[in-house]
Amino acid sequence: MSRNSASSVQYRPTSRVVRAVIYARLTRISGSRARTSMSNWMARFWTPKHDKTCVERSVSRDDAGMGRQLIRTDLAPGSSLYSQGVRVGDHICVSGMTGTDPATGDLAGGTIQVQTRQAIANCLAILEAGGAGYDDIVEVGVLLTNPADFAGLNEEYARAFPTDPPARYVAKLGVELPGVLVSIRMTAITS
Repeated sequence: MSRNSASSVQYRPTSRVVRAVIYARLTRISGSRARTSMSNWMARFWTPKHDKTCVERSVSRDDAGMGRQLIRTDLAPGSSLYSQGVRVGDHICVSGMTGTDPATGDLAGGTIQVQTRQAIANCLAILEAGGAGYDDIVEVGVLLTNPADFAGLNEEYARAFPTDPPARYVAKLGVELPGVLVSIRMTAITS
């Protein structure tokens, strides 16, 4: 089964060690009666990924439109280390995008305004690839390398969302990436 198939991401079982410890503690306390009820309980809720029950649950969840779908587009930068976006039902989550120009692979510019503009464009390209539009955005998360760039960020952000902006948070970017001034992520809900 591939790593990205729906059944491989559903119902991840707890480790065998944890199950064994719980089983041992319950059998010490209650004896054989607990063994029977515990094994029935474990069979219901801690089904391994490859078990038929797990596959059936995943298929029925997919039928309801709730399967995990990865979003990929060449119009935004990407990496093998993360998905550009993920759609589950009507929710789309976009990974944090920097102000990298996807055509060149380099940062779009050296100012916070230029990088913010490009990061927003990258996020919008991923949202569009996932079937969402501008009006579907409900949250924007912003990570700034330098808090002094907050005013420049707001200047460009106001151009991108002139009326009825989505919810937003801004925090300091914890890692130092050469030349990167901002990282932006978005969440959208389609209806």
